Amino acid sequence: HMPTRSVSSIAQGIEGLMYKALRETVDQLGKSDLDYLYSGSTFNAALIWNDTVYCCNVGDSRLIMLKEDTVMQLSEDHKPDNATERARIESRNGIIGRSLDQSGNHFGPLRVWAKGEDLPGLSLSRTVGDQAFESIGITWKPSFVIHQLGKEKKLIYVLGSDGLFEVLSNLEILTILERFWEGRRVEEACDALMEAALRQWRDLRYDSIDDITFIVMFSG
Repeated sequence: HMPTRSVSSIAQGIEGLMYKALRETVDQLGKSDLDYLYSGSTFNAALIWNDTVYCCNVGDSRLIMLKEDTVMQLSEDHKPDNATERARIESRNGIIGRSLDQSGNHFGPLRVWAKGEDLPGLSLSRTVGDQAFESIGITWKPSFVIHQLGKEKKLIYVLGSDGLFEVLSNLEILTILERFWEGRRVEEACDALMEAALRQWRDLRYDSIDDITFIVMFSG
């Protein structure tokens, strides 16, 4: 007979594999010619296996889900305003604060700074890369979220970058996509979501538009 593994041991095994894959990515980055000292990327991966969703993320890309009629966020945003993230950075002599304009007024989101320097100014607290700032608590190490599914007949997943979530709430995103659930018209759903995000950015009249990247999956 095959041995029976407990749910916790399976979860630990999957987390271990996801961590190992990310660790290898970081190692290969360090051996590459890419400028990983002063630039970086978020990371978000999801595995759905045996009615369980496993999410591994670094930074502020996000995994959200519509579970029947319930909106859920399945990843943790790694932002400087998070108490745990703030504590780690400040314990390494990093500074949390907003940018200053030419008049000395604060503006924009909270960012991470090296003490006495105008760097790095990151609006997130974990990245793959940005190794020059590891000393002040910027880390590539991920967090994991495990969510058990039931017998839901409607599941919509969105994995996306912060350019999407900065201008649309989780509820707004999933409300847009739900209109295309019947017939599983996922390509039309993606077009509608991208148009909505771009429209919001234009309405805000920013000088630039943040990267908008996402994956949508209909399931159930």
